Amino acid sequence: MTSGDKPSKKHSSTRWLLILLAILPVLLLLGREIAWGQTIGTFRVVDLADLFILAPLYLLILLYLFFRILDYRAPRWLLVMYLVSAFIFMYGHAIHFTGNSLHTYVTEVKDYEHAMPRDVFEMIFFLDEEFSHWVLFIGTTGLICCWLLYDQLVKAPPVLPNTMWIILPFGVMYGFVLAYALIEARSLPFTFLIVGAPAITWIYLWRRSAQGVWEFTKSRPFTKLVSIMLFSLLAGLGLWYLAFGGFPQPSEVGL
Repeated sequence: MTSGDKPSKKHSSTRWLLILLAILPVLLLLGREIAWGQTIGTFRVVDLADLFILAPLYLLILLYLFFRILDYRAPRWLLVMYLVSAFIFMYGHAIHFTGNSLHTYVTEVKDYEHAMPRDVFEMIFFLDEEFSHWVLFIGTTGLICCWLLYDQLVKAPPVLPNTMWIILPFGVMYGFVLAYALIEARSLPFTFLIVGAPAITWIYLWRRSAQGVWEFTKSRPFTKLVSIMLFSLLAGLGLWYLAFGGFPQPSEVGL
């Protein structure tokens, strides 16, 4: 980071706030596994947390990132690409919340699957296990690519502290969480999208920079984060395959 890129105390505080906002959804993911069947009325506890905690946090993070891109005069095409990706992501999250809440309630909280019309159940299953995953992963991939482009093209003060002790665990954590989500969602074909699109963007930016691979990898905090995340994602999928001889869902192996 050059002296011109040195962030103000305000921006430094905001970056730490972003880290807090980013880690809470992961903690909620762990909480979902712990409190899987607990309900309040007809809603699971994890669904209420998703509705009233996770969704607002996602929205706050996305809004913060948008105003940051806007503040540092990113190209118009990048602003449009980011807004479209953010919209797709939140749209997918809304569909997934609805489909997953209904699907889990009729199959795990209650045993209504065989008592309800088959076409109704198939519609719920489609919204939860197929359509919402397509939309979510497309939105996630778009956001990762947008932030890589912003990180390298705009050269604004970075959104993450430039310290490896923060970036390394975050990258490993998100890589493994994303691998777990792909396996749980039976969406392994989207691995090619989630790995391929950021990797192509990374390679394009690397070639454009005229730097060596290692020099480029450590050039900016978010570039480091994405590099570690992509490696951890592939490592997580590989370890799962070696451990279970394939990609069974966590519930199928007692997790």
